[in-house]
Amino acid sequence: MKKFFRSKIVAQRIVAHIKDHIKITCAFDKEGLFTFNTITNIIIENKEYDTQFILLLLNSKVVQYYTYKFIYQNAIRSMDFYEAYAKQIPIPKANKNQQQKIISLVEQMLELQKKYHDEKISGGEKERLKQQIDNIDYEIDQEVYKLYELTPEEIKIVDES
Repeated sequence: MKKFFRSKIVAQRIVAHIKDHIKITCAFDKEGLFTFNTITNIIIENKEYDTQFILLLLNSKVVQYYTYKFIYQNAIRSMDFYEAYAKQIPIPKANKNQQQKIISLVEQMLELQKKYHDEKISGGEKERLKQQIDNIDYEIDQEVYKLYELTPEEIKIVDES
């Protein structure tokens, strides 16, 4: 029981099926809160990987695509996302610098998201923030594609899914 009261990745247990793909929804629980059976707890034991890095991979287009096609076999209903399924997701080799580079991009995007959703922001400023968010999101995708060593053809398939 003690292992659940530490920082971890929490994932919505029921995975949403949206058109022809799925959406795994994950977040970081830095406080180690108690969770119920509607949440899958993912605790990263391998010290080679930063928990934030694994979190961004789980939320990435590549992992969403892979999970839908190869773990859930193109299922057309909502599915349960248990730890056993999470363990089937391939994690690319990435050194600390590679991990930190992408984590830094995610942190930048989250800060921009906070500003974007501030009620005081409007008009041209909101549009500028949205463009910055989209640019960083694109950059994150490109870094993840590199880690998974995807070809341009594979990237197109993932992007179009």
